[in-house]
Amino acid sequence: MDAKGKKKLLIADDEPNIRLMVRRTFEQRYVVLEAKNGKEAVDLALQHVPDIIIMDVMMPGVDGLTALNTIRNSKSGAAIPVIMFTGVGFELNQQLAGSLGAQAYLRKPVTPQELLDAVSKII
Repeated sequence: MDAKGKKKLLIADDEPNIRLMVRRTFEQRYVVLEAKNGKEAVDLALQHVPDIIIMDVMMPGVDGLTALNTIRNSKSGAAIPVIMFTGVGFELNQQLAGSLGAQAYLRKPVTPQELLDAVSKII
């Protein structure tokens, strides 16, 4: 939690419109941190230790699955709940995300309400 008592949510997605939608959906209840690639997601997750992460699978540079693995293998990030969020619905990606410790796997497009429901089930 931050100084205002709000929980922290990290959105990691290379699409600015997706980050904007997530920020607008959650900014009343959460401090929203934004990363545009997997490297930024790892850096922000380890620095700020958010209460939940919503992360795209396919991002430039470091992809979401690699970032998830890095976060999971760190002391401070091992227990952070993660929702993988992607436009690619490959079953193998979903299985891999689960094996790396993701709590949920959502396929784009989703509505703000579907995101709120997914987060509320985890937190």
